[in-house]
Amino acid sequence: MSVRIVVDEREKGSRIPDLLRQAGAIIDFAQLKVGDYIVSSETAIERKTIRDLISSIYDGRLFVQCSELTQHYSKPLLIVEGNIVDLLDFSTNLDDDQLKILIERIPLAYNALAEIALDFRIPIIHTPCSEYTSQLLVILVNK
Repeated sequence: MSVRIVVDEREKGSRIPDLLRQAGAIIDFAQLKVGDYIVSSETAIERKTIRDLISSIYDGRLFVQCSELTQHYSKPLLIVEGNIVDLLDFSTNLDDDQLKILIERIPLAYNALAEIALDFRIPIIHTPCSEYTSQLLVILVNK
């Protein structure tokens, strides 16, 4: 039996939809107002790469997205794809001031994740890469 996942149109540029199709999932693209993936009537998932996580903390998007998830879904999830130390891999292209700012932001990212888990009560699942994210989405739709 195939699984069906609703995918936000803005996720078309990621590898996830193709990986989901390869796994046998049926993909329905839609312009979602909340979340990036809907796996059930109760569960929407916001997916953040590490770089997007950091930028969404600083532009205020992350907490708005979490608030909307909890308003519309009883079992929302946040998937964080990648590892925060991966940001340091990009540091070779940064000057000293930019590197200092990046390093200062890492503890703030942990603070934001703690707030999401404790205040919004949204579970956070980490995946190392898009391949594992797609596997997790298939597992979630089967739950």
